[in-house]
Amino acid sequence: MIRQTARTLSNKMLILSEADVTRCFPVSAAIEANRKALASLRKNEDGGAMVPTRIGLPYYAPNNNVGESSTAASTASTSTSPADWSLFKPAAYYPPQQQTNDDEILMGIKLVSIRANNPSKFNKPTVPATTMLINAETGEVSAIVAATYLTAARTAAGSALATEMSLCSRGKIKDGLTLVVFGAGLQAELHIKSIQHIANVTNLVIVNRSL
Repeated sequence: MIRQTARTLSNKMLILSEADVTRCFPVSAAIEANRKALASLRKNEDGGAMVPTRIGLPYYAPNNNVGESSTAASTASTSTSPADWSLFKPAAYYPPQQQTNDDEILMGIKLVSIRANNPSKFNKPTVPATTMLINAETGEVSAIVAATYLTAARTAAGSALATEMSLCSRGKIKDGLTLVVFGAGLQAELHIKSIQHIANVTNLVIVNRSL
């Protein structure tokens, strides 16, 4: 859907907000997209997917100790391990030559950051993310997609597929399942919805630090 819209806009860049993505990409779509993406990964690289190693940039929180010299403060702020990171994750899909459908070459990169102080200090997500799609033929950016929800949905979809495979190996389960979730954030919410989509969950237990 996003790729088709981006093509129709020609030279215009498509920009989708978190609200746009949440509205048009339910967990059912995330699970099926993830199923197809995982199938494109092969050890002998014949699946069409290329996922290079991600690049990480550390973020050192500013040292706010009053009275320290700028040199001492700078040394202190960079001498400890960073608590936060910004991760750049490129990926591409090249349709296998033997494939007969009309799949196109896809290219993109996701920027996902970890900022532990975001919820308490800025009332923002701990793991904000943005995806940028690239027109493989021209090399131009064709779309910028808010990807905080998308990241959580993709992770939860992977867990749902793993759960589906595990359940298949156990045969038919007559009674409903109990799902235990640690945490109560966006990841927890989407894991619950995704696993409920593929399994009969009749009991839900949420373990969290606060109500």
